[in-house]
Amino acid sequence: TMGSQGGSSTQSASLARPQTGAGLVTIRVAELRDPLGVWAVISVQDNGRGLSDIDRVHLFDPFFSGRQAGRGLGFGLPKTWRIVTLHGGRIDVDLPQSGGLLVTIHWPAPGERGM
Repeated sequence: TMGSQGGSSTQSASLARPQTGAGLVTIRVAELRDPLGVWAVISVQDNGRGLSDIDRVHLFDPFFSGRQAGRGLGFGLPKTWRIVTLHGGRIDVDLPQSGGLLVTIHWPAPGERGM
């Protein structure tokens, strides 16, 4: 869906795996204007199990993986965090009451904060 509110526009997409009946990922992209500038806001939400307390503490630690041994190296989120912060952005991670996980990236628009 696409919409426009108060100078911002939003695009959304939902991806599901209907053949298994499991897994829904919703991706939203919006523009946000605030006193700090203009941001591209990218949100990714799923309906999975969320995060354990230990996963949440180590979420951005290199070499940490909550997966079974040999199934992940633990590089993805630390690299993502580094790239986003080096470009003047930020990543927020929330556990919605509805379940799952919500990751939101605020990326500075071109021309903002030295980009």
